[in-house]
Amino acid sequence: MVTYQTYVRALYARLRSPAQFIYLQAISSSFLILLAPLTISKPFHYFLTLVSINSQSLPAYQKFCARNIFIRGLAENVSMIAFLGSVVVLHYGSNKDVYPYFAFDQAQNGTSPPAVSQVSAFLNPSFLKIDGNDDSGGGFPLDGGESYDFGLTFYASIVTWACEIVAGWIVRRILWFGWKMDVTGEGKNDLGMWPELLPTGVVVMVHVLQNMLFSIVRLRFH
Repeated sequence: MVTYQTYVRALYARLRSPAQFIYLQAISSSFLILLAPLTISKPFHYFLTLVSINSQSLPAYQKFCARNIFIRGLAENVSMIAFLGSVVVLHYGSNKDVYPYFAFDQAQNGTSPPAVSQVSAFLNPSFLKIDGNDDSGGGFPLDGGESYDFGLTFYASIVTWACEIVAGWIVRRILWFGWKMDVTGEGKNDLGMWPELLPTGVVVMVHVLQNMLFSIVRLRFH
């Protein structure tokens, strides 16, 4: 899950407009909110049992699904923290030219607007222009992807992270009211029953993030 989420984060470094962030996050959150209740349901469990994919009892299978959602939440938060931290270090660090993937070069004029003005533009609904034109010379077009730099990637990723947290909270509420499944409680119970999972998980996540980061920072696009 950390590997998958890290590749998703790396994709953010190539998104060229707020609309692309919106589309990607809408698809991701919608799949989570719709598929999580579906996969934990009794009919879906019956189907998996019928085709011999799953042999667990329904309560055991639902606990398994709740743990997967808990792990997904951890992976999302850890990978996003690592992504934002690595982007800042690689973009502002002295080794910036060594890592072309995070160079964030502007295609036009070789310049980037100030980060503060980008935040204001991103939070201003006026940037959603259907025709992709921006007569004011500032802000972000809905399509076209002219605005592509560090500021867009960093601040739009933070907004995306907040949306992921909200989507995870919604899924937890749905599973609780629909099936009395406590996702966070299942994760806490597992950590309490097997305390060695915590340090092991930390080591594994750091190790995977290191490997993934070093495989991504050397990417070159032609």
